[in-house]
Amino acid sequence: MSLTRNPAAPAWAAVVGHALPAGAWNRLTAVGHQPDAHPWTTGGAWTVYAVRAVAAAFVAVASVHRRER
Repeated sequence: MSLTRNPAAPAWAAVVGHALPAGAWNRLTAVGHQPDAHPWTTGGAWTVYAVRAVAAAFVAVASVHRRER
């Protein structure tokens, strides 16, 4: 169950739930209208994946220590 399904959940829980890939996947695979205390869009779910990919690429490039002689 998602953190955002609870109507009494604080807004920060929705932000955390929306930033995780599992939450994005649940949003993308949801069929029909599901009432939610803090709704989000399909575009927002795709944005989670895009930002995660860019961040992973940045970390991969930044973490490589190169020595040129």
